[in-house]
Amino acid sequence: MSTRAERVREALNHIEGFEKVAFALAINDIPLRRDYFNAVTGYDAARVVRVLARLANEGMVAETDGLLFQIASPEIAREVLSHLPEGLGQELHRASLEWAREREGLP
Repeated sequence: MSTRAERVREALNHIEGFEKVAFALAINDIPLRRDYFNAVTGYDAARVVRVLARLANEGMVAETDGLLFQIASPEIAREVLSHLPEGLGQELHRASLEWAREREGLP
């Protein structure tokens, strides 16, 4: 049986090139809609859906009502974030703030 770290590493390898969705899941501890992931990653809707489905199949996304997505556990979030490339965290946080401002109609 593989360890959590091995499962996370394998999942990230399966979505190589699209890891921003996994990292965006991991930096947020609240459930979010798919449009959030579109906005902060810059990926189109179809790509985000494919990555979220792959992460769900790997057990990295918590079960919700189907409209919201959240990382499965704090332990998985920590493991995913241990692979976060330098500077990407700031990029995702900045994109998250822009997304929130736009939703609230703030400058």
